[in-house]
Amino acid sequence: MLYIPNAKGSYKDQDIGEIPSPELLYVPLAPYKWELVCVLQKGDRVLRNQVLAQSTGDSAFCLHASVSGLVGEVVDIDGYPHIEIYNDFKNERLVCEPMDLSRVDRAAFISRLAAYGIEGSGGARFPTSLKYSFGAHSIETLIINGAECEPYLSADYVLMKFYSDALAEAAAFIQRLFEIKQVVIAIERQHKKLRPILEQSLLRHQVQGRVHLLPDSYPQGGELQLIKSVTSKVISKGTLPASQGILMNNVGTLYAIYTAFFEARPYTERLVTLYDELNDKGMNCWVPIGTPISHLANAFFKPTISNYGLGYILGGPMMGRPISDSRTPMNKGTAGLLRMKERKSNISNCIGCGYCADVCPQHLLPWEFSRNTSEGRTDKLAVFNLMDCIECGACAFVCPSEIPLVQDIRRGKILMKN
Repeated sequence: MLYIPNAKGSYKDQDIGEIPSPELLYVPLAPYKWELVCVLQKGDRVLRNQVLAQSTGDSAFCLHASVSGLVGEVVDIDGYPHIEIYNDFKNERLVCEPMDLSRVDRAAFISRLAAYGIEGSGGARFPTSLKYSFGAHSIETLIINGAECEPYLSADYVLMKFYSDALAEAAAFIQRLFEIKQVVIAIERQHKKLRPILEQSLLRHQVQGRVHLLPDSYPQGGELQLIKSVTSKVISKGTLPASQGILMNNVGTLYAIYTAFFEARPYTERLVTLYDELNDKGMNCWVPIGTPISHLANAFFKPTISNYGLGYILGGPMMGRPISDSRTPMNKGTAGLLRMKERKSNISNCIGCGYCADVCPQHLLPWEFSRNTSEGRTDKLAVFNLMDCIECGACAFVCPSEIPLVQDIRRGKILMKN
């Protein structure tokens, strides 16, 4: 575990800011590991909350329009399909039918999660309907992941501060429906002022649970790491946590569940952090899913021609990815957009210090991944369990040789899949 200094204390307690809606959106058509099929044609008018696309086969996972306007082309961005929506700024909505929550059973709950496009907001974008399809397993503990250990990101903090009652109401509903013994909201110690706010909300909504304080170290938000911190249970990679009586949702996912059931709204917007290291300023704001980073850059970062598109990271600085296309949009798993100062790397040969292995939360050997990826040795990558890597970036952060370990790991995973 590492301690990584950050600047989010300067803006995390500010009121939620506003960014104007974009003229053109690119809504991703490839959540998790499958591609969705459009149900509308180019030129069709669409309302906010209307279904844009859905999956084929057994799952009925749906994607919805985040603004009203006209449907455009399906375009390729970074190798993935996206559907264009030309915003008419009328914000006309399809009013969805509310549910009688007293009559919702588990099957209806799971069906609505898929129909309303609820997926993991912490980054992996795993469909929440599949997470709750755990069969006959009995859940003892629901963990709400509010760790948000990435430097600069504070969107989950803001959700917990300003929407604590909504989160508690959703947790109470889930607890009753699935007969869960306890709900645990896990937050970092640096955010301990949220503890009484969350505890009061849990009490108001009669949630049987508690708030758990975590050390201010990185990484804390990984599923297996957080389960161990909260319950002391060690779950091996590939084991379904539900089989051990544990279920976990990110704070953003829990809020999306709240809006789906208590406000009859699909997942069409999310709270994100914008941080500009060049000017040392940050804010949190709601953005429609599909908002391109070029729009956010012009509205918040105000780039010049010389630096436009350079230094932008989608997500956090540790696990996020650099932007290569200005059309790249904010998706349901994107917690932030950062503009970082340019840093020159002085890459040198591995000195065998072992620091990367010391900090690895999965107890892996990152230098072996880098070496065997360079040599194209997929057999060795399998032997050293490359696919168990969660790409947290801790190894690259401590490497004295500044070897781009995470990039090598990602290249290695592509090699293994091919």
